[in-house]
Amino acid sequence: MNLAQRRRRRRNAQWFYDRGQQLYEAGRYRKAAKRFARSIRRSPAWPIAHAGRGLSLVQVRRTQRAVRNLERAMALAAERGRFDGPEWLANAAYESGRTYERLGQPYMALRCYTKAVALTEDGNVLPAHEILRRRGRVYLELGQLTRALGDLNRAVALAPDNILARFDRAWAHIHLDNVPAAVEDLEAYVGLTDPTNVRRAEAQSLLDELIAD
Repeated sequence: MNLAQRRRRRRNAQWFYDRGQQLYEAGRYRKAAKRFARSIRRSPAWPIAHAGRGLSLVQVRRTQRAVRNLERAMALAAERGRFDGPEWLANAAYESGRTYERLGQPYMALRCYTKAVALTEDGNVLPAHEILRRRGRVYLELGQLTRALGDLNRAVALAPDNILARFDRAWAHIHLDNVPAAVEDLEAYVGLTDPTNVRRAEAQSLLDELIAD
């Protein structure tokens, strides 16, 4: 056995995972996915290897494969009862939620966002306000207004400059017939949004309509 062959034999799951992470951080997502796949082959029950591959596939729009890996990551982590690499797993849950939203599966999106919120509350650096905003928006689309408002209130409290949370919260207030609160959020949205933003015109029109009433 020559030197190159001996080196290849020493390349374990951790080695390929580390290379995948480096490639991911460098924006080389296709190659990262391949390295994570080789890590998975050496350690099939390692959650963060599946998370890494799933996140890489999200970046290259391989939606169905991405979801399978992301779901597998969360399932394996749940089986272990502990979360190695919570940042990767929180991102896996978050990206799963976004993917399910695009696929038109709101209840699956809710489940994933809820897992992402739980992992973020454990001290992860993923912005909790953005997960809450997205979960709140899904609740809003499903007509679960109290839950939507709860998430959007938390999102705005964590990040007052999250203008999308304010826009979505305005709609929640409108559906709950709380016009003054809706006007306040729309005024904040219009005031903080770039004048060239297409949704700003929509918000201004809605605001004018509410004030006129």
